[in-house]
Amino acid sequence: ASFYVGAMLLQYPIGWVSDRMDRRFLIVICAAIGGAASLLEILTGGNYYALLIAAFFVGGMSNPLYSLLIAHTNDFLEYEFRLAKAKKEAERQKIDAEGKATANRILSASLTDKILQEKGIEATLKLSESTNSKVIVIGSGKDGLPLILGNQ
Repeated sequence: ASFYVGAMLLQYPIGWVSDRMDRRFLIVICAAIGGAASLLEILTGGNYYALLIAAFFVGGMSNPLYSLLIAHTNDFLEYEFRLAKAKKEAERQKIDAEGKATANRILSASLTDKILQEKGIEATLKLSESTNSKVIVIGSGKDGLPLILGNQ
């Protein structure tokens, strides 16, 4: 029973400490104290109270070891996961930029001044139908495109 009482009472404090210091160092400390307590059990010569105290520390130090080792492993897995995620995001952005550059090259090759003028006229017509438009000056803009003055 002393073994399990030690495990229950020391699990939380050891976990709390492991969040605030290097887990590798704490793993070594717990293993050393648990090993020393195991040796103390052998060397007690049958003293009941010494066995209870040693069992308390064996349980209190050996049971949290599994949790410490898992937490230590997870520390590295989180970093690897974030690194892989960042690499994937960089690759996605590169593909996106290459796609936009290709689309812009195709679009630039097919656009002429006449097409742009026609699109400008279409946009002017749509804008003139808007209730927000106030004044449309035809032919006063750059390249002869209409200039629209609204409530700005």
